Amino acid sequence: MRLLQLLRAVPQVETHLVLSQAGGLTVAQELDMTRTDLEALADVVHSPRDIGASVASGSFVTEGMVVAPCSMKTLASIALGLADNLVSRAADVVLKERRRLVLLARETPLNQAHLRNMLAVTEMGGVICPPVPAFYQRPQSLDEVVEHTCVRVLDLFGLGESAAAASPRRAPLVGARPVGVGMTLATSDHIRQETRMKIIALAAAAASTVLASLPAAAKLNSCDGPIVFGTTLSETGPFSTLADRWRKMTEVFAEEINKSGGIAVKACNKKLPLQFVIYDDQSVPATAVQLYEKMATVDKVDFFVGPDWSSIGGPVPPIADKYQIPMVMANVATPALYDRGLKYTWGTPFPVVPNWSARYFDMLTKVSPKPQSIYFITHDNPVMKGITATWSKKAEAQGLKVLGNETFSPELKDFTALIAKVRAAKADVIYISAYDNASVPLVQQMRQLKVRAMDVHHTMLTGALARQVGADIEGMTGELSWYPGVKGAYSELVETVMQRSNVTMFDYIWTLSRLTSYLAMVQGIEKAGVVDREKVREALFKATIKSPAGDVTFDERGFPNTGAFTVQMQNGKVNVVWPPEVATGKLAWPSPSWQQ
Repeated sequence: MRLLQLLRAVPQVETHLVLSQAGGLTVAQELDMTRTDLEALADVVHSPRDIGASVASGSFVTEGMVVAPCSMKTLASIALGLADNLVSRAADVVLKERRRLVLLARETPLNQAHLRNMLAVTEMGGVICPPVPAFYQRPQSLDEVVEHTCVRVLDLFGLGESAAAASPRRAPLVGARPVGVGMTLATSDHIRQETRMKIIALAAAAASTVLASLPAAAKLNSCDGPIVFGTTLSETGPFSTLADRWRKMTEVFAEEINKSGGIAVKACNKKLPLQFVIYDDQSVPATAVQLYEKMATVDKVDFFVGPDWSSIGGPVPPIADKYQIPMVMANVATPALYDRGLKYTWGTPFPVVPNWSARYFDMLTKVSPKPQSIYFITHDNPVMKGITATWSKKAEAQGLKVLGNETFSPELKDFTALIAKVRAAKADVIYISAYDNASVPLVQQMRQLKVRAMDVHHTMLTGALARQVGADIEGMTGELSWYPGVKGAYSELVETVMQRSNVTMFDYIWTLSRLTSYLAMVQGIEKAGVVDREKVREALFKATIKSPAGDVTFDERGFPNTGAFTVQMQNGKVNVVWPPEVATGKLAWPSPSWQQ
């Protein structure tokens, strides 16, 4: 923790942190800090599982790495070259590239295996630097002991004097040798280099640190590529199950765009290549804010794409306005978040709440026999309650009698009483507005208790739900933003990107929104004809964006008109059944499996 604090005071240094699960426990037990508290001290945070992170590649030029503290397990992994997580992989890269690796090995007493592993790392060029207190300085507090250790570590990178000078805790110690004198490996001229260094801190039960040069900054208003998009993905944390394959997908998207030369820029009379700067926001809003600040000020990206999720889409967009960088968010569907007078933010969620079931309710007016009644079952969640509030009113407006509206807690497992009400009502359509995992026992018990209806509709019909309920999902209808086989603008590109990155729409139902945010920014630049933020901003406000699911337009708030297709599970497969002109299968009505 103190190492990160000291480095924040050195302007030539940028820190990256990867904190393992065991490291998080160490932070909580020894520092009375949360994981988020520690991560806030770093400029960039990586997941220890992210083997595809920048520091896992030798092409990411670094000065070195510190593991602090370094557990014996991490030491062994590095000594044996296992590269089984990002900590040991990054250390392996540092060693193979002949850069500085410093391990603050913390264990006592040491057994033969520990000593052999330390020798192995030393023979490969690493430095074993146990955090042993130095008493010749006559420290007056534990803080001074820690301070001395941290500055000695930074001395190994030529940063000790700079860090010590910036430290508010540094006080003259009687009889002490000045910290860093005679130990620094780089002069002050090295510190004044124009190339700014990155320090990446990584952790096993541990935390570590690495120094690297920055990528070339984008050149706005010029014809010198690449055009750089900055984004964060929720690769870890609660949203990671929705997006954990999107880094590869994003990289493949850029590759596919660049195969044709890149993004067409009229003012340059040529195409410019596309490049992404990608960070993991860990599903944490505060982390996302820090990362977008960094992309604006340090990485100097040209444009923002992302983030996802309304919880993150609330605090991040003001960053776009602050730096006047156009941002096309992906899965941020809450209308209120667009009502703040922001001038540089647009969104491409599929679908938005006001259009969520538009095609489904259109279908209900055209099927035969026509349903006369509907029953709403709603997951107690703001988004799902918003969907029900919108579509229960629209159902009544088109002549459907609403026979009930039951709300259930996400913790509810026994739906017997709720299902008894549904059966007694005998509604023609049962509309479930819920996230997939929360409704698993509901769907299973509806089958067990032999609920009958013309159709059971689920707003979140997903691969996760299908895997958990099996054949119980047969015949149900739901929404999907798009599905392979539905032809539209860029559909071949999107199918190729998804296939190459092993992303399926049924398992990653928010994928089209994410890819459309990229497509929207690409088209905004092409319509502007120049790599100019203000011109692109103007173009996006006026643009009709082409996507595989149809045209996307924005209102004056940047809120889109996106909808979804109606799908039905037929013989264990997903078929788009409405509208008929793009259907990949014929609607089975009334649903046979809910009639028996």
